[in-house]
Amino acid sequence: MANSRKSLFIKAVVFQFKLGLDAVRDILLSPVAIVFAIIDFINGNNGHQSLFNKLLRFGRKTDQWIGLFNTGDVDTDEELKAEEEKNVDFWVTKIQEKVKQQALAGKLSESAKTQINDYLSKIHKDEK
Repeated sequence: MANSRKSLFIKAVVFQFKLGLDAVRDILLSPVAIVFAIIDFINGNNGHQSLFNKLLRFGRKTDQWIGLFNTGDVDTDEELKAEEEKNVDFWVTKIQEKVKQQALAGKLSESAKTQINDYLSKIHKDEK
């Protein structure tokens, strides 16, 4: 019992430390992201030239480095990996793909609208 309390306490302290790191990173990156997006827009930067894209790559690396919700518990970490399809990026990508397909075809069909609404419903359901 005492060992599990000690483990819980350590996890809670580490989690709070990681939350702090994540918050500081977000506070620093937010204004930088806005400035980089404006610079890229004005200069027409894209691809590897884009400062904003470089910032996103940096952000992904720091996200992995911080590992906010990685606890070291194999079961929990495997569950998180299995849940990747339920994250916002997955669903936003799906919606973007459908809209692009329809835009290339010259119209947004009723079936695409239905699929997009289905994806949005799943996002909403996953948030609960």
